[in-house]
Amino acid sequence: HATIRDPRFLPAMKASPFRMVTYYTRKANRTDLDYFHENGIRAIAALNDSYVTCASWARPGDLNARDEEIAHTARIVQDVKDHPALLGWYLYDEPTESVLPRVRERYKLVKALDGEHLCLTVLCHARHARDAIAASDVIGLDCYPVPGKGTEATRPARLDAASRAAREAVACTQRDK
Repeated sequence: HATIRDPRFLPAMKASPFRMVTYYTRKANRTDLDYFHENGIRAIAALNDSYVTCASWARPGDLNARDEEIAHTARIVQDVKDHPALLGWYLYDEPTESVLPRVRERYKLVKALDGEHLCLTVLCHARHARDAIAASDVIGLDCYPVPGKGTEATRPARLDAASRAAREAVACTQRDK
């Protein structure tokens, strides 16, 4: 969860074997992508600000919010889809079951506008994995509590819990409906 303009970010990236970031705290934009490109980093860029539930531009009670939500997404995708630093789109972070249908709609829209880049959705509940398959090319899984937090004595148990959650997510994708 580094801030891309944090002065520690770039040296840490250059010292690591990683050359890809996923950022979702800022709307995808050419300025950030230019920064990544100049430094040899590819990015999975955020679209989660394009949902009314997350958007800083949305107004409560706006009757046209859903149409604007779709138009807002389309503008972002059209604006940066040709950028050389773009690796893909971060569609949503930890959608609830009620939001997954909108993520599926958004996935179809993004793929229609830009069939060249992958779409990522990150879940926090393995039970949503099967439904999320239709809403993403790549699924990530946040396992809580976060492994590595806490005392040395609790880390193995948390890593084991993360492994169980990952196995559960895979199993969910293979079950019949």
